Amino acid sequence: MQSAHHLLQPAIFDGINQQYMPPTNLSIAAKRGRTTTLSLFASVVLISLYVLVVYHLAVRPIQVSKVVAQLIRLVLTIYLLYQVYKGKRWAVTITTVLFTLAAFVGLLPLTTPGPLETKIPLLAMVFIYGFGVYHFTLSKNFKAYIEAMSM
Repeated sequence: MQSAHHLLQPAIFDGINQQYMPPTNLSIAAKRGRTTTLSLFASVVLISLYVLVVYHLAVRPIQVSKVVAQLIRLVLTIYLLYQVYKGKRWAVTITTVLFTLAAFVGLLPLTTPGPLETKIPLLAMVFIYGFGVYHFTLSKNFKAYIEAMSM
């Protein structure tokens, strides 16, 4: 009888191209953690793209330096999320802190008077970043996924 250890193989790099290859034999909890993590990452990237586009459509004339700064922020976000996907604990810590700050910053404009329609994107942002904090700190599936990635 085989032990359950073979279900938690570490991520590996192939010997030819040195490309990252996620482990293939994950436990059910680890697979759920990976799926939820990828869904969360897609939501975060979509929020970043939304902010980039809407901000620059609303502000005229478009300032190239601010567009470049936003694109650099987007690339750094994607890089950090990729490091979390690979199971880097330092990236999980940084991402959790940044998501916590983003959720609190998103709550501030919700307390000001104004039409609800303009606050819906902020509500989505607060929800997604808040869920990210929950996922990274309390989710058993994410913990199983991180354990599988760091073995």
